[in-house]
Amino acid sequence: MMSTLSSLAFILLLCRPTQGWWWIPYVCYEDLGCFYKTWQFYNSFNFLPRSPATIGTKFTLYTRDFTSVIDHKNVQDIAVEKELKIIVHGFMSSEEEPWVQTMVQELLTYRDYYVITVDWTKGAEELNYFQAVADTRLVGAEIARLLNAVKEVAHIMPGSVHIIGHSLGAHIAGYVGKIIPGISRITGMDPAGPAFEFWPKKVRLDQNDAEFVDVIHTDAELVFGLGMMRPVGHIDFYPNGGQYQIGCTNENINVMEVLLFGDIEQLRHIFDICSHRRVYDYFIESINSACLFTSYPCDTIDDQSSVVCNTCGTGCALMGLPAKPNTKQEKYFLQTNEAEPFCFS
Repeated sequence: MMSTLSSLAFILLLCRPTQGWWWIPYVCYEDLGCFYKTWQFYNSFNFLPRSPATIGTKFTLYTRDFTSVIDHKNVQDIAVEKELKIIVHGFMSSEEEPWVQTMVQELLTYRDYYVITVDWTKGAEELNYFQAVADTRLVGAEIARLLNAVKEVAHIMPGSVHIIGHSLGAHIAGYVGKIIPGISRITGMDPAGPAFEFWPKKVRLDQNDAEFVDVIHTDAELVFGLGMMRPVGHIDFYPNGGQYQIGCTNENINVMEVLLFGDIEQLRHIFDICSHRRVYDYFIESINSACLFTSYPCDTIDDQSSVVCNTCGTGCALMGLPAKPNTKQEKYFLQTNEAEPFCFS
C-alpha cells in the first residue's frame, strides 16, 4: 500500500506543471509574489503573467530640474516629500508616445511634482492581447514595489500618489491600489473594455482601489469600442456620451475579431483609434487650460443625454486634473468641441 502511494506521489510530482498544480496554476517571481489562475482571472484566457525580465518594465523620473531612470533599488533621486504623479500607458503603446511626454511637461508646468512614467513596452506590444492582459498584474506589482521603496526612502506616503492610466494602464493602476491601500487618486483614461467589462472588481479598476477614482469613458461602445461602458469609479465622465467622440471618423471595427485573429499591424491600428486616444487629449488640455470641462450629472447615458443632462442639479463636476471627490458615485455627461481646444469656452 505504501509503495503504491509513494509511486502515485512520485507520478504526481513529475506531472506537476512548472506554473503550479493543474487545479490552481500559479507562477511566482522574486519579491513580487505569486500570481494564481483563479476563476476571476480567466479574463486573460488562462494566461499567467510573464517574468519581469520578459516584460522589461522601466521607470523614468521627471522633475523640473532633471530626468533619471530609477527602480526599486535606486530611488535616491526622490529625496524630498512632494506629490507624485505616475503615468501608465496601455496596449500597443510606450512611454515614448507623444501624449505621455506632453502630459509630463504639462504636469510639471502646473506644479513642482515628481512625475514617473511606467514603460512596459515589451509586454504591451505582445501580439496576444490576452497575454498582455495577464502581464498587467505583474506590472501593477512592480509599481507597488517601487512605491514601497519611495515610501521608505523619501517618506512619500500613498496619500500623495496619483496614478494616471490609459486603457490597460488604468487596470494596472487598479492592481497597484489593490496591493497598496490609501492611494490618493487613480484616474482611469478610457479603461480597456475587452476582457474587463463584465468581470468582477478583483481583476479590474474599481472605486475601492484609491481614495478617489475618477474615470473618463470615450470609446465605450460595447461591440466596437475599446473602452468600458460600466461606471467603475467614484465619478465617471462620459464626454459626448462616452461611446464615440465628435471629430473622429467612422470607427466601426470588430474589436474582438482583431484581438483574437489580427496581426500586429491590425492591433496597432485599432488601439490607435481616435475615440480611444482622445481621452488623453482631454486630460492634457485640462491641466493648464483656463477653460474647465464642466460636466453635468446624468443618471442614464444615451442619445438624449445632451438634452436631459444640461443643468447642475445635484452638482456639477470638473473632468480632468481638476476633478474632485463627490459625496456619492455618479455619472456625468459633457459635450466637447470637435478639435482643439476641446473644452467649450
